[in-house]
Amino acid sequence: MAQTTTTILGNLTEEPTLQYFEKSESYKARLRIASSRRVRDKKNPELWVDTDPLFIDVDVWGPLAVNCKKSLGKGMPVLAHGTLVTDEWVEKDTKQKRQVVRLRGYSVGLDLTRYVIASQRVDIAGKNLIGAALPADIDPRSLCERVWENPDSPLGPAPAPAPAPAPEPVAGPDGASVSTEGGGDVPF
Repeated sequence: MAQTTTTILGNLTEEPTLQYFEKSESYKARLRIASSRRVRDKKNPELWVDTDPLFIDVDVWGPLAVNCKKSLGKGMPVLAHGTLVTDEWVEKDTKQKRQVVRLRGYSVGLDLTRYVIASQRVDIAGKNLIGAALPADIDPRSLCERVWENPDSPLGPAPAPAPAPAPEPVAGPDGASVSTEGGGDVPF
């Protein structure tokens, strides 16, 4: 039976976490998204209140996982598209069955109602929007919170990430040099 896809719109409640599995040579990132419905307050119709809060974990794999870790941060408004899955397990101590519903994400995007972004193709590092600051080209394994030798035996945390190099000036639309320091504002 085919699974129906779902799209969740909300804000990241924490920094994305990245893990690396050596046996399969694959990356997995977990995003935690908070989403709610906004309605008018019954007592004061001029105010809006959040209701029906939903907190859901989104698991993404491969290059999407690495790109999420490099590009997203706590509080950012995101859209995640994928299928809902139920993970089940038995606790070792209590022998009780547990389950959690997660979104297995196929694509993740930034909600552009509050952000202007730059872009960079993963396989062609030299192309970007004019004047846009690109993320530092660093080894994805240095971003991992955990590296797994195989799914059954965790090795523990990965080494701390290397500091990012200082941003270099880029050419603006008129050819003049524009610095991207001081908050990373994009000069569009």
